[in-house]
Amino acid sequence: NLRVVLKEFPVLGEGSVAAAQVAVRVNQIAPERYAEFHDKLISERGQVNGERALAVAEEMGLDRKAIAAAVDSAEVKATITEVYDLAGKLSLTGTPSYVTAKEVVVGAVGYDSLKQKIEEARCVAANC
Repeated sequence: NLRVVLKEFPVLGEGSVAAAQVAVRVNQIAPERYAEFHDKLISERGQVNGERALAVAEEMGLDRKAIAAAVDSAEVKATITEVYDLAGKLSLTGTPSYVTAKEVVVGAVGYDSLKQKIEEARCVAANC
């Protein structure tokens, strides 16, 4: 009974922005494949850029040309701008970051710590 919302928050420069633009476009045209795309992309070694993100999409059988043609669209840019605005409001400076009902958690805190933070947030919501 947990809601997870994944946002593309590119923080590693131009290559990161380009990869995020591809990811947003993948989510727009094939939302049912987005989780698979994200998992494959995040499993890549080293820093990922737009070209590598397009290659991953193509390896999955998605239309590389259709994705590439729309990565600079107003809708894709607006989505990334919205994420930057939200990150600013939450004082997020890096990834991964997590937002619970109780706090903002920045960094790869690990499974046990994140599980505890979720339990604490649920307790606040249920007035434990």
